[in-house]
Amino acid sequence: MYSTKRIACWLSILSLCLLFASVFFGNSTHVVRKGFVYRHYYDKEPDSLVIYDKAQKVDNWMTGELQVDNPGQCPRRGDILDWTLKCKYKCKAIDMTTARPQRVQLVPVCDLKRGYLVKEVTYTTDSVPVLQFKHQCVQSFLHHNCSSKLPVPNVIHYVWYGMRPMRFYHFLSVYSSFKIQKPCVIFIHGDFMPTGEYWNFLLTVVPNIIFLQQVPPVKIADRTILHIEHKADITRLMVLKEYGGIYMDTDEVLLRTLDPLRRHNFTLSKAFDFNLSNGLILSATNAEFLHVWIKAYDTYDPKKWGFHSTIMPYKLSKIHPRLIHVENKTFVRPDAVHTKDLFQNNFDWSKNYAIHLFMRYFKQEYSVMSIRTMNCTIGTVARFVLFGHKELCIE
Repeated sequence: MYSTKRIACWLSILSLCLLFASVFFGNSTHVVRKGFVYRHYYDKEPDSLVIYDKAQKVDNWMTGELQVDNPGQCPRRGDILDWTLKCKYKCKAIDMTTARPQRVQLVPVCDLKRGYLVKEVTYTTDSVPVLQFKHQCVQSFLHHNCSSKLPVPNVIHYVWYGMRPMRFYHFLSVYSSFKIQKPCVIFIHGDFMPTGEYWNFLLTVVPNIIFLQQVPPVKIADRTILHIEHKADITRLMVLKEYGGIYMDTDEVLLRTLDPLRRHNFTLSKAFDFNLSNGLILSATNAEFLHVWIKAYDTYDPKKWGFHSTIMPYKLSKIHPRLIHVENKTFVRPDAVHTKDLFQNNFDWSKNYAIHLFMRYFKQEYSVMSIRTMNCTIGTVARFVLFGHKELCIE
């Protein structure tokens, strides 16, 4: 028989647990179930899908209307096969300055046995959850929230080194991966979090960003890494080895879902006929090709700019063809030799999975306003991602 005092003690503990649960899993925070981020609802049109939750309704940008002149001669909204670009759409304004008093974000909660992702309503617009790379609970919450029957988990990775503001094309890349790939989580790996108005705006429309903090590597195979670009090259391989998923450069823009390629353990795309691009990588956790590639860094030479990052994987793909699936330039058309096709011409990217913008070659600033009437590839790409069509916007 329990004593009265012991029963009272247990009742007190139970009351405290219920109080904790009501606070922690109440209206503002609760454990996420798979697919929470992508519970969609239909607005005015059946293909106008937006992220929705009772706490937050994200602005729907994808409701452009055709110009009334000769509508029968204009392509349907979302058509990427008609490249006449003779018609114009009404494009909704994107106001980055509008105050959003609250937003939804996914937050990892860790204990000794299991990691969770919880949905949280926050009033902070310039910060996201931060964990250390290889934190003990990251694998756990990925397993419980982001597991998949396909070898490559639906998780996006970016590498961000240095304290610097997010620019429009960075925003466009992350938003494209969120909207088109619908990842469980978007990890940003780096030493400093992005800053600036595009970063703050991104957080209001993408709720599943988590920052994994790590210091840029100093050495690989006892060889000093001199260039920050080479440090980023090595980091993406280590990240994919640990977690698997999809790595994207910050100027790589997704144009259609990568799900058909997730059935392969490892995928790269040719950039030229003699190399493979590392700006977009799909990898299973601990993929065999990654081990072979990382081992090849034993011969790393900082004077050879792109050898280990692009030439070496091409050579390794010829030696180990069963370990890798190679796409024929579907991640990198146009290539670095034909950048005029990005910023001066209109390139037909309808066969691409993604497009690399090679922004390091261009210093011009682009914005959510300027791309509305830009009659070139970067304009069509940006409008397709933001508004759901590639056509010019009515001024």
